[in-house]
Amino acid sequence: MQFKDVIGLHKAKDKLLSQFKQGRVSHAQLFLGQEGGGNFQLALAYAQLINCKNPSENDSCGKCSSCLKYQNFQHPDLYYIFPNNTNESVKKDPQSELFYKEWVNFLKTKPYFTLEDWTEELNAENKQLIINKLDIGSVNKFLSLRKSEGKYKVILLWWPEKMNHVASNKILKMLEEPTPDSVFLLVGHQTEELLPTIISRLQILNIEKLSAQEITNGLMKIESLPESNAKDIAALCDGDMVKAIKISSNPESGLIYTDLFIRWMRACYELRMENLIEWIDEISNLGREKQKDFISYCLRMLREVLISNYTDGSLNNMNDAESKFAVRFSLFIHAGNIGFFHQTLNELNAAIERNGHPKMQLLSVSLKICNYLRLKV
Repeated sequence: MQFKDVIGLHKAKDKLLSQFKQGRVSHAQLFLGQEGGGNFQLALAYAQLINCKNPSENDSCGKCSSCLKYQNFQHPDLYYIFPNNTNESVKKDPQSELFYKEWVNFLKTKPYFTLEDWTEELNAENKQLIINKLDIGSVNKFLSLRKSEGKYKVILLWWPEKMNHVASNKILKMLEEPTPDSVFLLVGHQTEELLPTIISRLQILNIEKLSAQEITNGLMKIESLPESNAKDIAALCDGDMVKAIKISSNPESGLIYTDLFIRWMRACYELRMENLIEWIDEISNLGREKQKDFISYCLRMLREVLISNYTDGSLNNMNDAESKFAVRFSLFIHAGNIGFFHQTLNELNAAIERNGHPKMQLLSVSLKICNYLRLKV
């Protein structure tokens, strides 16, 4: 993968290119950004660049033997570590290298992806995927081998937050005592889940969120969508390219959240318990990940509605259905209640993450929202 294949992220690309041209290739970097926003793709493009035999001014050449192997996801000096667990084919002692065939096929078919996508691909029967001591032990074996043709031996570790305690301590030792010409590229999303001692040994690259225009351009390029359709989808995605691609494959899925949000807010305002119970039953059947996606959508809509109250609308990023609803709904969202909305929805998200009882949680939150909508400025 080359930089030109990565949607947007121009600031991060420029910083990486500047460091590379100056000969400053850090031993260990954390590509930190939103899941689905392209930080894995950027890390992979950077790995290809630093091992390219004929790099251009702004990218790897894409033609040398090293680049061709990178583009096939099977360079001998590139080693992937990713969350895994047992499944039908691996009954015990799972580790990344046992799933390499599935992983490479996954990368070839998914230009952008999430941990949820990989979990489905692995068919791990709803087990939590982790990175364990066997994964990190295999890194030692990889580093002990002689380089094949690259300048660096690259370890691309996706979702380091999924390392268990033993794996975290093992990787920490490697970061403290680096092997010559080894480069660790960690692709993460939530630094609070990493050991502080690990973070202290990483150069952190904070990756900007994709803009709506960049999502639009990406959909036009990857999915060959007309610009008008791509814009409507981009407005729903809040910088998440994975979500944008999924909606483009099933356009009605994006409108489902819009409809759910509108019906929820109306039921809360009217305080119609029969409508609320019907709505709660519907969203309870969506599944945990979709419920979390919906909460993210709600937070985005509330932000957009609040912005519309204090600007001329030029900063808003809503599709036609959202904009139409926001005209009247904006009368009930203001500085006096937006903080309560955000706190309550974030608490709901945390409860869902902990596998809390969704119907009880949703009813409690709905009753709170009934009160928030009646608060005055």
